Amino acid sequence: MFGAKGSGNTFSGVTLGELRKIDTSQNISSETGLIGYKAGKQVYGFRDNGTAFIGGSGSGRIYFDGTKGIIASSSWDNGTLEDNESGSKWDLASGAFEL
Repeated sequence: MFGAKGSGNTFSGVTLGELRKIDTSQNISSETGLIGYKAGKQVYGFRDNGTAFIGGSGSGRIYFDGTKGIIASSSWDNGTLEDNESGSKWDLASGAFEL
């Protein structure tokens, strides 16, 4: 872990390796890779499962799925768009572009 502790007990920097997170319901999840933070929020990540993202959550994040050849906006993170969402997805393998 390289970085600095900021005001309000936040972290800005980079972690490398396994990252374990506990949510407000005490559920534990983990991911492995290179994850960047700014003021305590994830702003980029390159994971060992072939996926990556750039941008803050809810603020124009772009997802990359190297295992499927897909580049998508954050609204597509679950694979489909909900009725109230907008965004785009580009499937590099097929050439399909969805809005």
